[in-house]
Amino acid sequence: EMQLKNEPRLPLPPQSTEKSEKDLSSAEWLNQHGLKSARGRFYDALTPQAFRHCDKVVKLGEEERVVHAKYCQKFAHVKWWDGSVKHVIINRNFFEQYQTKIENNIVTIEKRIKWVEQSSKQLFGTLLEDNVCILLDVSHSMQPNLQNLKKRLEKLITEQLRHKEKFTLVSFGSEIKCFSDTLVRVTPETLQGAWRWCSALQCAGSTN
Repeated sequence: EMQLKNEPRLPLPPQSTEKSEKDLSSAEWLNQHGLKSARGRFYDALTPQAFRHCDKVVKLGEEERVVHAKYCQKFAHVKWWDGSVKHVIINRNFFEQYQTKIENNIVTIEKRIKWVEQSSKQLFGTLLEDNVCILLDVSHSMQPNLQNLKKRLEKLITEQLRHKEKFTLVSFGSEIKCFSDTLVRVTPETLQGAWRWCSALQCAGSTN
């Protein structure tokens, strides 16, 4: 009992079947926060301000305007995605709103990029599979990086592995050692066990 109390324990966040924004893959995240979802792409942005060559009342944004065909050459002509040509009118208000939207979107994407470059993702990347095997080089040459590796493994477990279905870890140097003989299901107990296993890693020998 005393031994269990002295063993390192990992502060795991509450279990949840739902992914937070930070747990999404980059593709999933971009589907929610990229230019497409923000309707910031070229044609998406211009659609409310575009109209075909016509002779009628058209609605541009929230305004209605009478357009006479003979004046259509006064508007910008834009080749549309379907091959047609549309007239586009851009006023100051529309431009400023679009500029603000794009600037905010860029800030959001830059924050995501900085986050991806930090913590476990910087070393291990984003784990996309539900069943994961992590290979760890613990040969003697890795000794200067061992403590940093353990810190990143702690982040890997709390940030990514806890959202997977099954996992295991394998260390290799002169010998190969496994956390488990087969993939184990992700539970608070197996994650704690994995962290204790990682905490006990020592570098030795040459790369096998």
